[in-house]
Amino acid sequence: SVFHLQVDFRISDSTLTAFAHEVSQGYFKNPFHNYAHAWSVFQACTHMLYTLQGAANTFMCRVDVLSLLVGALCHDIGHPGTNNMFQQKICSDIALLYNDVSILENHH
Repeated sequence: SVFHLQVDFRISDSTLTAFAHEVSQGYFKNPFHNYAHAWSVFQACTHMLYTLQGAANTFMCRVDVLSLLVGALCHDIGHPGTNNMFQQKICSDIALLYNDVSILENHH
């Protein structure tokens, strides 16, 4: 790893595995906003960081990089797999909670 985050933050293999498993449990089996999509976003962020290497190190500290990658993996946890209009039309709990304003964006 270019960033050595697991070493820098003393994250054991078992902790990393347990974290990934817990994250997977938060995703629904949607056609798109699912756990596989989360890993695609994670990989895209990793690729960008790797490509930027030196530049990324000048404007991001290690905790920023770790936060970016955790955020990439977790960004769609709990996504219902529908859009805002659908949520609004069915008067879903989250549509009511956010008063029909940017429902899914506010949800996560």
